[in-house]
Amino acid sequence: MKRPHLTSRGTKRFVNNLTIHEGGIVLSLIFRLFGHNSKDPCFSYIQSTKDYLIELTENYDTYKIRFEKESRLDTILLDIISNDNGISQRKLYPLIPEVPQATIRKAVDGLAKDGKIIKEKKGSSYTLRLAEGEKN
Repeated sequence: MKRPHLTSRGTKRFVNNLTIHEGGIVLSLIFRLFGHNSKDPCFSYIQSTKDYLIELTENYDTYKIRFEKESRLDTILLDIISNDNGISQRKLYPLIPEVPQATIRKAVDGLAKDGKIIKEKKGSSYTLRLAEGEKN
């Protein structure tokens, strides 16, 4: 079987192992990348891991606060919404600045999907209210 190649931004990728089974197409595509210097620090896994470790160590307190808040995000959001029923989703972000907005959006969507809050479109944002029977 001739290996197909894909060109992406000048980099050729050859598909090494395409397994097709009766039940469907599957399992493993192994890409071999050509045209880069693996000794260049940009491509060094070890160097990028060291850099990430240094970043985590230098900013430990910031990350600790962020991860603690993210682990309790549902409870924090329910507290905020119960104290200010009808709050705009946009007003949540400044109240929890340590947590990225995308994470807050996903948590709000999850709470709405679980039926704990009601999310209604209002203008360019959403109004958030506790669902009937929800107490925090």
